[in-house]
Amino acid sequence: MNRSDDLFMYLTKRVQGLEPNVTYKGKFTLQIASDAKSGGVGAGGAPGESVGLGIGLTVDQPLSAPDEDNFYRMNIDKIQQCCTDGTDMKVIGDVSNGTDDYVYTLIERTGEFSATTDHQGVLWIIIGTDSGYEGKTTLYYSDIEIILEKI
Repeated sequence: MNRSDDLFMYLTKRVQGLEPNVTYKGKFTLQIASDAKSGGVGAGGAPGESVGLGIGLTVDQPLSAPDEDNFYRMNIDKIQQCCTDGTDMKVIGDVSNGTDDYVYTLIERTGEFSATTDHQGVLWIIIGTDSGYEGKTTLYYSDIEIILEKI
């Protein structure tokens, strides 16, 4: 449960073998099953529209660690809930399912993000949700496709 109305959930993948110090554009296509109906109402915000879905590329391995107040914070500049991009991620939509029912429905979100590899030719892919909804969010990632192109 998201009692704080500010929960970031994410997955990452290290990509190596790219050209060092070169900028790559990632073309992301995500298919996710979501039961958050469109236009729903909830504490802290809507279960669908108040949960932002973001993509990113970074040279730093995305990690969370406790701060001095024992709150877990990310070491990258991630998305902020439904609407605000970070320098390492951008919002590509929300998790509303496009229906009037709380039923799992496959949704597709797409977007592009660019970053420059480190001196070893490494980038980290990050996909995540940042929620302002004070309730349970369960998503099923059905398919993730990322095409990296040198630009």
